[in-house]
Formats: sequence, C-alpha cells, structure tokens
Amino acid sequence: MVVAVVALVMSLGGVSVAASGLINGAKIKPGTVGHKQLAKGAVRGVNIAKGAVHSANLAKNAISIANLNKALQRQINNRSRVTLPGGSGIPGQSGTPGAAGAQGAAGAQGAAGAQGPKGDPGPQGPKGDPGANAAVVVDNVPAISASSSNPNPDSGNPGDGGWFFSGNGSGGSAAFTDGALELQGSGTDPNTFQGGIGIAKAYDNIAIAKLDALAYDWTVDTKNAGNSPTIHITVTGATTDSKFGSGFANLVFQPAVSDPTVSVTPQAAFHSDGFTAAAKWYSTGAGCNQVSSGCTPYSNTGGQNHPQPWSYFVAHDPNAVITQISLDNGGATGASGAFDAVADNLLIGFSGSPFTRYDFGG
Repeated sequence: MVVAVVALVMSLGGVSVAASGLINGAKIKPGTVGHKQLAKGAVRGVNIAKGAVHSANLAKNAISIANLNKALQRQINNRSRVTLPGGSGIPGQSGTPGAAGAQGAAGAQGAAGAQGPKGDPGPQGPKGDPGANAAVVVDNVPAISASSSNPNPDSGNPGDGGWFFSGNGSGGSAAFTDGALELQGSGTDPNTFQGGIGIAKAYDNIAIAKLDALAYDWTVDTKNAGNSPTIHITVTGATTDSKFGSGFANLVFQPAVSDPTVSVTPQAAFHSDGFTAAAKWYSTGAGCNQVSSGCTPYSNTGGQNHPQPWSYFVAHDPNAVITQISLDNGGATGASGAFDAVADNLLIGFSGSPFTRYDFGG
C-alpha cells in the first residue's frame, strides 16, 4: 500500500516529496485516493490484509467465472477444501458407474383374448379307398310268394352273397326296408329247416368248432313278449350227448334268452354278439330240453331253460357240422300277435378266414 501511495504522489505534476520523510497511509485523507489514482498492478494480493475485502466491497461482476474456476482448480489440485459463498461444497468428481441391477421378475401373463369367429369349413377331402374287409351288400334276394316256392337255401338259385328269404308268409314275412332286413309276424313255417321266418344262407358242412364270430344289430319296433331277431344254426351229424337228440337240430342264439342282461325295449338299438363271455346258446333237439325223470345224465344242460356257451356244444359234439345259418323272427309254433323288428350288419367268421359282414338292403 505504501509503495502504491508513493507512486501516486510522485505522479502528481509539480508536487515535490518532502525531504523530511515519506508519505504514509496515516497522512492520506480517507476517500482521497480512488481507483483511478492507482497504477495498473499497483495492488497485489500480498498487499491486501486477510479478511480486508468483503463481498460488499466487490463491484457487480467483479469476479468472473473464469477466475473462480482457476482458483477452484488450484484448490482441488492442492487437495484443499474450498467453501463457496453460501456454504456449498465443491462437487466431487463423478464416481465409477455401479454394476447393472438384477433383472426384475417377469410380469404376470395377460388374460387370453376372446376367441375369434369360426372359420369356414374346408373343402371335402377325396373319398378313401374301400377297407380291407368291406361289407357284402345284400339287396337282391328271391322273394317269398307261396309255400310251393318256399326257397330253402338248397331249393333254388341263391341271391346276393348266397342268401334266400325263408318262410311261406303265413306266419310272417321278411323283406328289405329302408336299408335293413325287416321281420314281421311271430309265427313259424314248418317247411323251413329252422322254422323261423327271415333270411338264410347254406354252408357246406363246416365243423362247428370253426365258427368263431357272429354278431348283428337289431331293433324291435312292435314288441311281442320277448321276441327279437334270432340266429338259428342248423347242424347235422349230432348225437344225443349234445342234447340234440338226433342227427339234425338247430343251435339258437336269441338275445333275450341267451343274455340275461338284455331286456327287449321298443325302438332301442341293440348289438348282440354270440361269442362274448355272457352269450349263451341252446339246442332245439329232442333230448332233455325239459327236466324230467327220463333225461340223460347231462339232465337239462344245453336246453332252452339252461343255455350254454358255444364252446359247450363244440366240446360235447365236435363232429357236428353247419349246413345253414338263418337270421329270422325267432317265432314259435302257434304264436300269434303282431311283431315288427329290423336287423342288419350280420357278421359271420370262421377260423382261418377273414370274417364277412353282410349289409342287408344296401
């Protein structure tokens, strides 16, 4: 400060410095020295007492940002703490970015959208090839006209698949109706081998042991007691031991008699199989069909009131042979009253050969 003042005094034109001594600060009247009287660079930091300059002594914009940045940088380099006006600390350097956080759990799946409208049907595919064992269509069979032309299988030309209608029409009739075999009436025809009225096919003495499949579909429209479409298998070469009583008889599969679980119900559809565990057959031969003191040691076994599985007859009469199979009304001698039923899809199979299914009426 003294040096500055001396420089100021010496700069004044025509003013001499007293020989007796220098001019000090005490001899300068306050406010007489302004900034215009100070030489450039005359006042340095070492000339300013600590705490002598306050914010109120600074002109507006007297300190630039550049000057502050330089000062702050020097303080940072010297690892000194600098306090900015207002007490705010100098921001530290940015730290190293932290590791990425773990991925959050997947959100719950949203509800399924509403089902779209049904698409148009695709074009119909080509017709498949016939199966390996297609049905034999039976719709051309000799008609029943009178007792004189009663067509037992060995008395005329066979129809489709070797089938004939049987019966003279007096105890009932058989015909193809709406693609099935229709059986009407509850009586019999004594001119036929089996007595029943329906459709029959001849066989050339096939051993009964070879028959291993027989089934058909049926429905009763007009009920007459327990009558239902019935199978008659005519056999020859039988013995009394089999309850046939002679060389000729019929083995019968009648669902309501042969299967106790069957109850004939009008308009109900049934499928009957003569070779299931529950299926039973009976013989119409003379023998012991009824319990009496004159029966053979086998008593009533194999008769109508005590039917047996097909295997029973094979075991007791293995030499018996099949000459005819009939699907008929199962009528009885002297029976009366209305009866109407339909049957179709007759399946017959012999061991060693594929089975055959017959489609009556096409």
